[in-house]
Amino acid sequence: MNKKTLSTFFIFLLVITTAKAQMSKVHILDLSYDNEVITLNDKITKFGYAPDRKIQPDDGYTAEVIAIDNSVLYSFRFKVPLELYLDITDPVTGELTGGMIKLDKTDFALVIPYFEDAKEIRLYNSSKQELLAIDVEEKLSRKNIIWLWLVPPLVLIILIWLVVKARKK
Repeated sequence: MNKKTLSTFFIFLLVITTAKAQMSKVHILDLSYDNEVITLNDKITKFGYAPDRKIQPDDGYTAEVIAIDNSVLYSFRFKVPLELYLDITDPVTGELTGGMIKLDKTDFALVIPYFEDAKEIRLYNSSKQELLAIDVEEKLSRKNIIWLWLVPPLVLIILIWLVVKARKK
């Protein structure tokens, strides 16, 4: 392996690690709303981007990320998307009709930043009554621990092998 190929490989690794470092983890909550009741359908933790939430409604629901020591790490207000705007064109007359439809039930998602020391995410209604508490405390499973100890030495061995092979040529 020549120097050009080896340097291209290292640049490729640098680009990948830089891109990975800029992204952060987020929790994606798949929620259902049914007449003032919010339920959790699914929770996913993955790499992504959380919204900045600089603009929030004055009233509505509140989400809080609670730390292990019960302090609030992050909080924001949100509205459940219950208004659907619909326009329909009559095929015969060509007349446009429609308007807003208010829903009683809907599914929606919230993207919430990940915090290492988070214990749970709590959702409150506009009256500050707790509706839902979602456990987000992550414990390392045996499978994750194996990957933590296995991957770095494996990458190091491959890099050493590539350098030795390049020097032999």
